[in-house]
Amino acid sequence: MVFKKALATAAVSATAAALLISNAGADDKAATVAQGDLVGQCAVSFNDPSTNRSYVADFCAESVTPTRLYGENNAPIDGLGTFHASGFNEAGTQLAFIQWNDEVEVLPNNISTDGFAPAPQVGDTVYFHQPAYDGLAALDGQGTYAGQINGTHFVDFGANTGTQEANSGLLNGTTVWTDEGILGIIDGRHKVGDHPHLSLVASPDATGGAMGAETKNDRFALFDAFFASNPAGNNDANDAGDQDGKESPVNPAPSQPNEPNQPGEPDESGKSQPQIPALGGSSGSSLGALEDLISQALK
Repeated sequence: MVFKKALATAAVSATAAALLISNAGADDKAATVAQGDLVGQCAVSFNDPSTNRSYVADFCAESVTPTRLYGENNAPIDGLGTFHASGFNEAGTQLAFIQWNDEVEVLPNNISTDGFAPAPQVGDTVYFHQPAYDGLAALDGQGTYAGQINGTHFVDFGANTGTQEANSGLLNGTTVWTDEGILGIIDGRHKVGDHPHLSLVASPDATGGAMGAETKNDRFALFDAFFASNPAGNNDANDAGDQDGKESPVNPAPSQPNEPNQPGEPDESGKSQPQIPALGGSSGSSLGALEDLISQALK
């Protein structure tokens, strides 16, 4: 099973991965790049050998050398590929890729499946792999598919989804796949109303139009339908907020914690609507808790 394959390779460290340099002959490839290898300051999320591409998180563009490979004895190798950012704005998820030159051999994925998968059915199991970084072991697991909007997939990874707390949840760039193929990479998380967070997964088909005001009703419908059939959710009902900051899977950038009682999603006029905080840490309705306090005061 694919998940067992991921667990068997969980010890692979992105920061320790080295690219093999061949000196056998002029016709050989100058370098190879594998899933999880370090490129620039980011680990390769997954490869597509059919197009000679490696997919990475969009923020890897901030690296001075986003296409830098590391060869024998960790010697840097530049100039063998071109970085292509998604170009999307903050209204959607982002997925970038490196188009390697012919002298680079892009290897099949050895952690996840290969190829791309169509959107699975709501409730189907999906898998993830987060590379090792900063001395922490790699993390593998699974989650439940919740739906998609404009090529952005929404997934419930339980406790691994994260909460409003800073530095919680899976890092951006974490690979997500099904038994059929790759879905994409983690690119933030989002919550709607009183529902828990869901992870956002950027696919190669993501248009960037999944988080704006124009898809607000679609998101409410997706969350309502999913959590109606999965009432346990990921146990994050106390949190309020919007999409969280992005972090590097190799050198995590400091994330910005969302402030308590942060305004919710914008309404049709573009103005943010305030959210009522849960009272007394209750995971239930804030309005219900307020009514209980009022009734107690009147006794």
